Amino acid sequence: MAWAMSNDNVAVLTTLNGAVLLIGTVQYTKLMQRAYQQAHEVQRQRYAKMAALMDAKRRGEQFAVDDLLELKLRHKLSKLPAVAPMLLASIAWFGICYKLLASQLQMLVWIGTANAGPEPALAEDCFQTTAIAIGVLVAEGYVVSIVQAARSSQRAHRTHRATYTIGERSDLRDAVKAARRPTPAPTPSPPTGSPGPVA
Repeated sequence: MAWAMSNDNVAVLTTLNGAVLLIGTVQYTKLMQRAYQQAHEVQRQRYAKMAALMDAKRRGEQFAVDDLLELKLRHKLSKLPAVAPMLLASIAWFGICYKLLASQLQMLVWIGTANAGPEPALAEDCFQTTAIAIGVLVAEGYVVSIVQAARSSQRAHRTHRATYTIGERSDLRDAVKAARRPTPAPTPSPPTGSPGPVA
């Protein structure tokens, strides 16, 4: 395929770039805000729990094991994992928007240059940039659905493990493995040589 810049080519790519730039800007801004809000909420809950424990200690109460374990969990959550996917997605969208904007500016320079040549390398680069951006936009919904399903499964798994002991879960697994559908009782066949009807 022979690549070449043209006015029609620039018009189509500009329309597509504008739409993806708008969506991408909204996406990376929204994701960054959500990451900040979630991190702030985790920190707020952690410090509130710490304050409650220290106030109880001042009143002469002993630390409850459950409260200490909850504080330990909140400390782990405050380090990174909860917001890392949103931060990475926000950075990815920012990079895509930056590349699209650079591509758009290159096309505008070409349009404004008198007697500009076909510039096949520029035409190919601009097309590939737009195609990749659209591909990411289409794939995002699919990836988000997979991540949400995985998180839901993890929450259900953690709740199940926290509710039932290892022994109880093991007993249920053994019972499920040993379960068999009961064999139906054989239907009795009619007796042979039965007397005929009485006259």
